[in-house]
Amino acid sequence: MNNKALIKWLFKRLFFLKKELYQIADRMIYQKQSQFLLHPWNAHRCPFQSILFYNFFGRVLFGLRESIALISHGKIFKKRILLDGFDTDIILNKEEKKGHHDILWPRSPFGKRKEELLDDYFKKIENSYLLAQQHYHDNMDKTKDWENATSAFKKILLDKEGHIQKDTLINFRKNHSFERIIADTFKQVDIDESYMSAYLKAIDLVLEYHRSAAKVKKEILASLSESYAGNTACVHYRGQRLSEKLLFYALATHDIAENITFPSEQKSVIVDIGTGYGGLPSILKNYIPNSCHILVDLPEVIVFAAYYIKYQFPHKKIALLEDIIDTKEDFQHLMQEYDFIILPAQAVDLIPAKCVDLVINTASLGFLSQEYLDYYLGHINRILKSGGYFYSINKTETCRWGVGMYEWDFKAEYVTLLLEYNNRFSYPQWLGKKVD
Repeated sequence: MNNKALIKWLFKRLFFLKKELYQIADRMIYQKQSQFLLHPWNAHRCPFQSILFYNFFGRVLFGLRESIALISHGKIFKKRILLDGFDTDIILNKEEKKGHHDILWPRSPFGKRKEELLDDYFKKIENSYLLAQQHYHDNMDKTKDWENATSAFKKILLDKEGHIQKDTLINFRKNHSFERIIADTFKQVDIDESYMSAYLKAIDLVLEYHRSAAKVKKEILASLSESYAGNTACVHYRGQRLSEKLLFYALATHDIAENITFPSEQKSVIVDIGTGYGGLPSILKNYIPNSCHILVDLPEVIVFAAYYIKYQFPHKKIALLEDIIDTKEDFQHLMQEYDFIILPAQAVDLIPAKCVDLVINTASLGFLSQEYLDYYLGHINRILKSGGYFYSINKTETCRWGVGMYEWDFKAEYVTLLLEYNNRFSYPQWLGKKVD
C-alpha cells in the first residue's frame, strides 16, 4: 500500500515537471515582474501578452523574430508590429469592441480617437494667443534656439493676417515641422522613408518598450497609448500606439506616482513648466484625478497645449487666457474651478504663493538663458508649499544652449527623495521635497 502511494506520488511529479520547465523557460526570456506562479498541475503559461516583458535574451529573440518576419514578408513569422501610414490592417474598431490575449483589455483611455474640436475653441486659442502678446509680452533674454523657435512658429502656423491656421494645428504632429518648437524631438514613424527602414526603427522602439519595464511598473507601461491629437504616426504593438516620447512620459509618470502620495480629499495643484504640448500633464491627470494642472510655456508653444489638452479631455474644465483674463486676481478660486489652466510664461506670477503641491520640468530649464532660469527658479520657490515637490529631468553641464543644473541657484532647500539616471536624455531624474 505504501509502495503504491509512493509510485502514485512519483508519477505526479512527472506532470509537475512541466510547471518547472515552463518556469525555467520564462526566467530565460522574461523580466522578473513577468514571471508568474504557475498552476502545479496544468502549468498554463501566462497568456496575456500585454503584461509580458522581455529580458535581454528575450529581446534578442524578439528582434531576430521580427527581422525574419520583415525579410520574409510575414511568411516565416507573422509580424507583431504595425505602422501608421504603411499598414492597412490596423483593425482598431474590432479591438475596441472585444478583448483578446494580445492586447490590453479594457483598452487604454489615452489612445482613443476623439471627435475634432469645434471652431469656437480654435477661435478661443487664437484670442488667447493675441492676449498673451498684448498683456504678457516677453521682454526677457532668450537663447538663440528659443528665438528661432518663436520665429518658426509664426511662419508655419500663422497666416498673412496673423490668424492661426486650423488645419495646420490639427496636424501639428503629423510631420516634423514643429519638432523644435514644441521640443518633440522624439522620432515617430516617418512616412517619407522606406517601409523597411521604418519597421527596423519600430523594432528598436518596441525593444525599448520592453527594456523600460526594468524600471517602470508594467501596469503603467501596459496602460499608456499615444494620443491621436495632432495626427502623429505611431507604432502599433499589443493594441497600443507607441512612441519614444510616450516611453519618456511613462518613466516620469512612474517616478511621480511611486514617490508622491497625493491626498484624495483635497485638490492638488501641479505646475508643469515648459509643458510643450502638454503630454505629461494629460497622463498624470488620469493618475491624480482630483487635481488642477497649470501648464506654462512660451505663448507660441501653449497654442499646441491648448489644442492637445482639449482633444484629450473634451469634457474637463480647461481655462485659456481668454477665460481668466478678467478674473485672474482670484486665482485661488480658478484653481478650484478648473482641471487645466494654460498660461504663457510671463503669467506665472498670477499663481499665488505657497499653493502648489508639485512643480515639474523635463528638459527645458537647462536650456534657458540665465535671466529666464532665475525667473522660473524664483517663482518655483515662491509658489511651492513647504513640503511641496520639485521634479526635474535636466542636463547638468552649462553649454551654449543654456545653464546646467550644477549651476542653478534653487532659491530654496530640498531633501532629495529620488535620484535616478534612466531616461533617454542621459540627464538625472531628481525629485526634491521643499523644506523651510
